[in-house]
Amino acid sequence: MELRFAVVEDRLPDAQRLESLLRLAFGGGQPLVCDHYESGDAFLAAFPSKNYQVVFLDICMEGTNGIETARILRRTDPDLLLVFVTSSPEYVWDAFPVHPFDYLLKPYREEKLFQLADELRRVLFRAEPELEVRIARQQVHLPLRKIQYAMAQNHYVRIVSDDGECRAVSTFSQVEQLLRAQENFIVCNRGVILNMDKVLRLDSDCFEMLDGPPTRAPEGQEYPVRPVHTISVPPYAAGAMTPRGGPTLDFSLFGRYFLDLAVFYPGAFLCLAPLWEHVKAPRRTAVLTAALVTVICLAAAALCAIFELDSNILLLPTLLAAFWLLRWRVGPEVSVSQTAFLFAVSCVMMAVCTLLSAVLNARAEVGNDAPACLVSTSLIKLGLSAVLCIIFWFTAVQWSRWLLQEYRGEAFWQSAWPLPTIYAAFLVFCMPLDPAVVLINRLMIISVLAVSISLLGIFLLLYEMYQVAREYTRSAQLDRENQLLAVESRRYTELRAYMEQTRHLRHDFRQHLHVIAGLTEAGQVDELKNYLHQYESELSEERPTLCANPAVDALAGHYDHEAHSLGVPVDWRLELPRQLAIPEADFCMMLGNLLENAFHASQKLPPEQRQVKVMARMLSPAMLGLLVENRYDGVLKRQQGTLHSTKHDGMGIGLVSIQTAVSRYGGSMTVETENGLFRVNILLNL
Repeated sequence: MELRFAVVEDRLPDAQRLESLLRLAFGGGQPLVCDHYESGDAFLAAFPSKNYQVVFLDICMEGTNGIETARILRRTDPDLLLVFVTSSPEYVWDAFPVHPFDYLLKPYREEKLFQLADELRRVLFRAEPELEVRIARQQVHLPLRKIQYAMAQNHYVRIVSDDGECRAVSTFSQVEQLLRAQENFIVCNRGVILNMDKVLRLDSDCFEMLDGPPTRAPEGQEYPVRPVHTISVPPYAAGAMTPRGGPTLDFSLFGRYFLDLAVFYPGAFLCLAPLWEHVKAPRRTAVLTAALVTVICLAAAALCAIFELDSNILLLPTLLAAFWLLRWRVGPEVSVSQTAFLFAVSCVMMAVCTLLSAVLNARAEVGNDAPACLVSTSLIKLGLSAVLCIIFWFTAVQWSRWLLQEYRGEAFWQSAWPLPTIYAAFLVFCMPLDPAVVLINRLMIISVLAVSISLLGIFLLLYEMYQVAREYTRSAQLDRENQLLAVESRRYTELRAYMEQTRHLRHDFRQHLHVIAGLTEAGQVDELKNYLHQYESELSEERPTLCANPAVDALAGHYDHEAHSLGVPVDWRLELPRQLAIPEADFCMMLGNLLENAFHASQKLPPEQRQVKVMARMLSPAMLGLLVENRYDGVLKRQQGTLHSTKHDGMGIGLVSIQTAVSRYGGSMTVETENGLFRVNILLNL
């Protein structure tokens, strides 16, 4: 099936980048046609004669923009798959009415493209049954009608089809389960499954396959001739399609595997302990975790005992499944990076216990011929894990809970979680395959010391992260409090001025009454009107309500008064409820810093060019939007792509504080500068 895509993008480098990623993501045998158009008008002119399946539309273009182009397309083809591409997330709000399939943010990320390709592939190829396997670093869909046979080969599955041969990163049981659902696929031996539509002849030790499409015989003969190749299979029983007698379970070996895998119990405790306050129904989660760990250990032990496998083969898929289950039970207030860090720390500690037990019991393991470790080794591992859990409970659990509760900087967690992950993988890599190696000279003593020091290093890492985060959080909190105190101080000064003005008005009010009474008795109506008009101008006007939330209204009122004194017109659009879902101090800090910067930039312009626009509203029950836009003189200080303050040397404290607060709520902040406008757009996840 030929895939026909259209990329409507006015920037040629972005279009070329997108096309290369699409060809990489859809590489798998399907021919791909990808046409590029520099404008929406050019695409609309060519669209009727083309048969595109997916259209990638840039939102911001000269002439007819992407959203308007999509509206025109929807009139003629309501089922066309549209994918918007943009570098400005705020335009996403305007794109909902045209029902796009997905959004892509610039710069393009490879993992997002592959994810989108999988979703598109499921829509475009849902008619033909396919086998989805992982080959190298990408998911590939193989049509079942083209597959000849699949054969287990070491830790891969060799799949031969009409288009060639490939090695899938999967277990044979997974491939077998998918293929046996089809009537024409039959297991002829352990580790071999055949497409009987492609089989010419089947013997006890080999089978002959029809290779490729039929070809016409030489010398004008009319009967079709198809190439044949022969594959040898391991002997089981002569003429048997399946092996006689299934695999047997050695219960002694099963018990040893189960004890070896029982390290998942303390590992699960180390994962749940710091997250206890953030999991859904903690007690129920604990019971469910214990049950799942038991099922996983029993199933993995049985599988390893039947096929005499190394338990490390199942380590990676088991850990991935465990991490998915952990994310399933953890609340949304804990990010993926935070969960990954704590999960990786738990993996490090269990890897330390496993490695240390193998080293300590190496002398006994020398005579062990079974694929599973000795019971004594497993018991040492469980004992070390129990001791480690107790130490972790009284130390690192408290640090981790505080970090999750008080420090929400996503950039910090994104940079932190790879370190323990890499270290855990390194410890697994260092696991001795031959226990006799540890007994050479003083390697046992050195190994024990090295592993113990590494464990101490993990605890020191957690403690240092805890201390650094506490100092940073304390400093950020003091900055926010100082900013709020400054605002309150200005409000207090303003209030005192109002009170002093009121006192003078009350003092003079009696004299004004005497004058009014005298003019009234004298019948001097015109003089009375002039006097009243003059007296009215001396009175202060009532300040309007700008927002339903009292704290935000007080802050906006202060800056509105300041804007009037500076000669800066402000367009207020504060559509917020009386009660905010986030602390008012955080929102007021963000709004106050943005307004300070906007007023500072406006003072550098002539009075007729000054303009500030403020928008804040609930975009959804779970998202709050804030936009502050102002004109500026076109002069910005940038260093290495980062905005710096124009008031002093170094980075602006205001934007740094705002970015920290935005990261705490898992939101996004974009800064745009175009046509003399400085725009800050903030989205907060509540």
